Amino acid sequence: MATIEFEDTLKPIHLDHLKGQSPEFIRIHNHFSTQLLSQGQQCSVLISRAAEAPEHTLLQLYSAMLYLYDMTTTSFSTVRVSTHKILEKKGLTNYEKALANAVLATANNQFSRAINLFEAITQQFPQDLISFKFCEYLYFICGYDFCKTRFLNHSARLASLHASNPYLLASHAFAQSLNKAFTQSEQTALKAIDIEPVNPWAHHALAHVYLMQGKIDKGLSDLESFAPLWRKSAWTALCHNSWHLGLFMIANLKLQQAEDLCMRQLWDGMQEHQFVHIDFDVISLLWRLELAGHTVNPSLFALFRDHLTDHINHFVCPYQTAHYIYALVKAGEIELADNLVIQAEKESERMQPQEQQTWRLALVFLKGVNAFVNEDYHLAASYLESSIADINRYGGSDGQIDLFYQTYLYCLIKTQQTQKASQILLHRLKENGLERRPYPLEMYWNSLL
Repeated sequence: MATIEFEDTLKPIHLDHLKGQSPEFIRIHNHFSTQLLSQGQQCSVLISRAAEAPEHTLLQLYSAMLYLYDMTTTSFSTVRVSTHKILEKKGLTNYEKALANAVLATANNQFSRAINLFEAITQQFPQDLISFKFCEYLYFICGYDFCKTRFLNHSARLASLHASNPYLLASHAFAQSLNKAFTQSEQTALKAIDIEPVNPWAHHALAHVYLMQGKIDKGLSDLESFAPLWRKSAWTALCHNSWHLGLFMIANLKLQQAEDLCMRQLWDGMQEHQFVHIDFDVISLLWRLELAGHTVNPSLFALFRDHLTDHINHFVCPYQTAHYIYALVKAGEIELADNLVIQAEKESERMQPQEQQTWRLALVFLKGVNAFVNEDYHLAASYLESSIADINRYGGSDGQIDLFYQTYLYCLIKTQQTQKASQILLHRLKENGLERRPYPLEMYWNSLL
């Protein structure tokens, strides 16, 4: 039976799902598994290996999973074709067949079904942490907050078997933070960091813990101390954790510092690596800066124009589309943004029932975002008020979708709906079972009432 040791300090894990595979493939698998879970810099090595072995089923499926992170029409279409061919093969193992069906469901935008399938895979093959990590990505698409109980159940089940794996513990800590188990999350994240300090997802879990509790100074100091380590990880990890660092800067009204961070770290990542998740972080940070009263140079958004048109026509989750609408209007592409809302409605008619329900709810929300960025604050407030209750279903984490709550608050302030705005600000200070003092950004909003 094949075994793997992630690091010297970790217990060997038996790989039942790889029975019959060659020692060379097991070595490739082990390297990829560690890189994916740790958000290392060498995940793409797997794609090169897959190109060299087009008949190897698992190499092709793992490569397809990497392509699906791209969230574009081209990547999803390519994976659909290749996975259909794999499922036509004879002699697939139970694991290969289950994995192929889960990958195909993802490529078909059947994200709820894909989550069911990946959770079933790790139930049968609990040593398959590649499937767990990919399922975590699906929780993001369907809304981390919406899926938080499933995510925690999934990570807790595997954490009991992989108690020495720092990267699995990092994901478990994140799931705990989403479920407001802040003390446990912090303990789990610190344990993961103690095992392996170069652990960006554990740093990320701590960022959520401190942000959700309003511990802005603690989050700022800890993330600044971790930041040099992110250079050893993938660009997506570097940029997303830098985004979290930027949130703490904005919360403390260190606005120019946050914009400088955005241009120094995130913008370079977006330009060099053309990865949509970095797009979200850049757009979100600039959006939040404007909500905090900072004037963002309009020429920055103009630079988005050509970059965004290559990415906007695939509707994976409303969180993604909302960011594109904001950036397109800021870039002067008002008609293109209007058409994006219309196209989202057309695309929703072709979706599976659960995904279709989410998008139908989200259409009002997207109209609200479009109205907001066009500075029609009365219309935006109306649309957002009627859709805000379902915002956790549109994709992203609690920290990410707080942008939309902030946007709604901003619209209420702009339209002088003082009572509603005051209630939201008070609620922010008491949510998550805590009572805390407002941080500088919230004090700024309160001053506008």
